[in-house]
Amino acid sequence: MSTQKFLNQYLESQRLLKTTPSIFKTFPPHPFTKHSLHWPVDLSLRNNRLGNLLAQFQSYYYGYPYFHGGVDIISQAGEPVFATVDGKIEAGFYNYVASGNGYFEKKFIPYGEHKGKEEARDQYFEIAIIHKSGYRFEFHHIDPNKIPNDILIKIKSGGSIKVGEIIGYVIPFHSKTLGENYDHIHYNIISPSGIKMNPEWFSQLISDRVSPKISALWVMDTQGQLTPVHEGFQLSFNPTEFIVESFDQKDDLFYFHQPHKITLLFESGQKTEWNFSYALADENFMPPNIFDYFVPFISINHQKIYTEGDYDHFRFFNRLQIPPGASGPFSIIIEDAHGNTAKFSATILP
Repeated sequence: MSTQKFLNQYLESQRLLKTTPSIFKTFPPHPFTKHSLHWPVDLSLRNNRLGNLLAQFQSYYYGYPYFHGGVDIISQAGEPVFATVDGKIEAGFYNYVASGNGYFEKKFIPYGEHKGKEEARDQYFEIAIIHKSGYRFEFHHIDPNKIPNDILIKIKSGGSIKVGEIIGYVIPFHSKTLGENYDHIHYNIISPSGIKMNPEWFSQLISDRVSPKISALWVMDTQGQLTPVHEGFQLSFNPTEFIVESFDQKDDLFYFHQPHKITLLFESGQKTEWNFSYALADENFMPPNIFDYFVPFISINHQKIYTEGDYDHFRFFNRLQIPPGASGPFSIIIEDAHGNTAKFSATILP
C-alpha cells in the first residue's frame, strides 16, 4: 500500500469518528454531544472571534509557562454573557499560583466574602455553573459591578440557573493583543476529576475553511543535535524525536492558534499522537506536563528560538517522540477542530 493511500485511509477514519474519542470514554459521563452547546457570547457579531485555545502555550508574568486551559472568546466590553447549561450558580474572584508543570493552583474568594480584600480584582471575577453531571462551566472576566439583579439573588442564595439566561456582561480587559482590544470571556469546562475539557468540542462548530500550517520540522538525534527535515527527505540515522513548528488560524486569519491534534504516523502503523480535541489529557487520562508537549526553545546556528505565547507573540514548537525501532515512510498530520489538516511526509531508512 502506498504511503498516500494509507494516509488517506487514516484521515477518512478520523473524519468518520463523530463520537467521543475512545481514549476519553473513562471520563465521568455527561449528557452533552459534540457541538451541541451554544457559545456564551454571540459569535455572529462583527469582530467576535476565538482567541487563545485550550492547549495554547502561555507565558506572561507568572514566572512559569502554562497551558491556557480554556477558550478565550474575544468580544466587546458590555456584551451579555449567556448561561450555556442548566445548573447551580456560584461566583467569586480568583487568582492563580503557578505550579511549574504547566498548571496553576487556583485561589478563590466567594462573592460576598471579597469586600476589603485587595486580591479581589474586578477583571478577575468568575461566574460558574455546576451542572448536575458534576461538570463545571466557568466564565471569567465578567463585570462584577453589573450582575443582573435576579442573578445576584441566585448567587447569594445558591440557586440554580437555566440555559440561555444572561448571567452578566463582559468587562473591559486591561491588555491588547496584536494591537487590538482583547475584551473577552475566558470559558472553562472542567470535569468532576479536574480535567480541563475542550469547549470547542462541546460548543457549536464555527466556520473554518483554513487549514493549519506546518512551518518547519526538525529531527533530534541521540546527541541532542537538530537537523532540518524537508518534504520527501530520507533520514539515514536513528532519530529520537521530531520538533514540529505549526500554527492554525480561523477564517478571519486574525489570531494564531495552537492546533489541538498532532500525529506522527508510520506506514507500519506505529504512531505518536497528542490529541486535545476533547480534553487536555494524555493517553493515560492525565494532564500532560507542558514540556512533554512543548520544547522550551530550539538552537539554530547557536541562536535560541523560544516557544512563545503572550499578547503579541505566538510561536509553537511541539515534541513528537519517535516510537522505538520505527522506520520507513511516515507522515506528520496537524488537525484543527473543524477537521482541516496539514501533512508532511518523509522516510526514516531502516
